[in-house]
Amino acid sequence: MDPLSFTANVIAVATLAAQTCNAFAKLRGLHKAISGRLHAFNNEAVDIELVLYQVAAVVREREWLPFRDCELADIKHLLEQTNTKLDELRAIVNCLCDTCINSKASAFRGYRWHKEQERLQGLQNGINSVKCSLNIILGASHSRDMVRVRVDIENISAVTANSSNQQTALRDELVQQSNPHQRVDQRLGRIVELLENQSNRFQDGRTTQLGPFYQAPLPNLRQRGPALKPKKSSQDLPQSEGVSVRVLQPISENDDSPKNKACDFLLQGALSTEAAELLSYLTKLDDFVEEQNFTKLHKIVLGLSLLDLENEVQLCADEVDTTDALGRSLLIWASARGDERSVAILLSYNADPNLVDLQNSGPLMYAAAQNHAVCVRLLLEADANPDPTIFGLKMQRGSPLNCAARIASDPLVLKTLLDFRVDIESCGAEGRTSLLHAARSDNIELAVLLLEYDANINAMSTTAQTPLTTAITHNNHNVLQLLLDRWREYNTCPRLKDPNLLQIAASYADLKTIKILTCVDHFALSYDKAYTSDDFASRLRDRPNVSEKLIDAFADLLSVIYTCQQPKMKEELVETNLLRQDSDLDQFDDAKEYHDKD
Repeated sequence: MDPLSFTANVIAVATLAAQTCNAFAKLRGLHKAISGRLHAFNNEAVDIELVLYQVAAVVREREWLPFRDCELADIKHLLEQTNTKLDELRAIVNCLCDTCINSKASAFRGYRWHKEQERLQGLQNGINSVKCSLNIILGASHSRDMVRVRVDIENISAVTANSSNQQTALRDELVQQSNPHQRVDQRLGRIVELLENQSNRFQDGRTTQLGPFYQAPLPNLRQRGPALKPKKSSQDLPQSEGVSVRVLQPISENDDSPKNKACDFLLQGALSTEAAELLSYLTKLDDFVEEQNFTKLHKIVLGLSLLDLENEVQLCADEVDTTDALGRSLLIWASARGDERSVAILLSYNADPNLVDLQNSGPLMYAAAQNHAVCVRLLLEADANPDPTIFGLKMQRGSPLNCAARIASDPLVLKTLLDFRVDIESCGAEGRTSLLHAARSDNIELAVLLLEYDANINAMSTTAQTPLTTAITHNNHNVLQLLLDRWREYNTCPRLKDPNLLQIAASYADLKTIKILTCVDHFALSYDKAYTSDDFASRLRDRPNVSEKLIDAFADLLSVIYTCQQPKMKEELVETNLLRQDSDLDQFDDAKEYHDKD
């Protein structure tokens, strides 16, 4: 008999067993009183189904091996018996189901059940006998398989007995070749473990500090150390050496085209599947690769070639700092893609971590902007300059810290930069510091982290924005609450220094922002009356989205400011030295006289 058709017959009988089980389930639902007895018959049907599928699997596995006719004949006879008994059993169960449906009298249903019970018991015994016979056949088949496997193993052992020396030599060669990879893995593992520990400690600290809405005590501020001395690179202007400097070429007009930008983003990775699919409609990746003059090493780093990077770098180590048409080195591309292994390999072959492309962005800038904390750590440990300069001037695009505060979402990236004593007050073209970016994006974790590292809470941009005014303008309530809770750290009263906070609140604040300002004790001072001379209520009414609730809330804020403060507040201000003797106004003298009078 053909093993394939024989397997089909076995599966057909197994399907009949499954149908019988379904019939039992239906009967059990119709006649609750006999559910316990039905389990025994149902179990036999389930068992024979499993055994039949095992038989089918064995026959299928041996379809290319010669079968003895007697084996198939025995199994065929048992299958015929099983098919007959299962068919009869299913017919009885279906008949019982019809009786339960048509007869509402439980006595009649019970009578029919007891009448068929003897036949069911006989069928159960017959199915059990067939199941035992099939199990015996399966056991014998497995025993022959074990004998065959043992013979095969002995043959293999005889063939490979003389190859032990070759295997030992091959193993030694593989170990020698894998040593560099193991060193890279060990370094990456060390950095990943370090960052994981830092992340856990960071999260524990945030849970404590950001507890019930800033009810926990404030952490001790850590002082920043001196900035790291920049490492010389091909972009630095030499002071004493009489050597030439490579002049940056201007970017051509088509470099910022949508097609090139789309190709650039695709090669940098870190895109969702949907975003990558949408950008692919704009790209002609083959043309872009050709235009960028990518070397073989570039293509390996970008995943356009399946060659091993370390093997190729060993063959051409002098090309490790080769750049493409946009001035991007291998290390820049690896950092932008978050390829930790490639970054570690390139740094081990002395790749320059301070080379910048035509847009004045280096590997550290790309790694920080793309949330690649491990790459940031690798680059900083390799003396990458966290505060790069171009010809002795600060970069107008901002430092890696400033860029990460603006774009990145992982606080661990910024903490790694801060641990390497980066200039925390570095800013971009508009003079925005990292703390101001945190206030703009309402990133509370980043704001707390920057304040822990002594970020200047009074920093002002070239557009006269401070972190406090930015939080009010953008209605970022979390950071606003944090900054107001730390108002004692301001070197001047934020209400008496331009821009006027009430003016900003009247122009931009929403209802919740105004309520937060109203609840702050700092605004409940009598000498603020001169501070409220402008007609802020009219400014508020001129807003297009003004509402009665907003007008009422702002009126409450003005009433708090107009109301004289309590003596306890003045005592606190004098004791905390918020009102200083060198103040331009007379707040200190007024509060001092009031305090002495009490």
